[in-house]
Amino acid sequence: MAVQTTLFPATQTQGNGTFFSGPVGVGPRGATSNVNSFGNQGLTILAQVVQLTQNGTTAVSVTCQIPKHTQIIDFYADSTIPWNSATSAILSIGTTAADTTYVNGLGLQTSTAGNGRLKPTFNTTQIAAIGDTGTNESVVFTVTPTGATSAGSTFVTMLYRMTQNFVNN
Repeated sequence: MAVQTTLFPATQTQGNGTFFSGPVGVGPRGATSNVNSFGNQGLTILAQVVQLTQNGTTAVSVTCQIPKHTQIIDFYADSTIPWNSATSAILSIGTTAADTTYVNGLGLQTSTAGNGRLKPTFNTTQIAAIGDTGTNESVVFTVTPTGATSAGSTFVTMLYRMTQNFVNN
């Protein structure tokens, strides 16, 4: 099964499906329900997938766009081709290339194809940053290899929730 990393080509502004400009809320009862004090409504969880493929000893970066004030829920790294860097191949995720605002130090060279998914652990600063991305609208995924690298390909999935604050600066 192929991984779909885009909804439609950049030259095409509309595609199949339904698109909304704001968060999608789901659930029949709001907070005014007489059954409980919080209702049963929630916002949908969204996902974007990027592919990072080795380029010798050069760092590889891919940028995604997200709405302002997004809440990032998690990241998953699935290597389809193991990174064979001589020393390391480190995944970082932030607001610019090689930035660690959201993720730092996830070693992709330790994974093998099909051995499961890698998940980062977050420090307290990163927890605050993923809780509300503020006015930042770019998430940059970077793999930095150390040493000769002739193979490596990883799909990284970002799960996030668009909040009702997306229009605020």
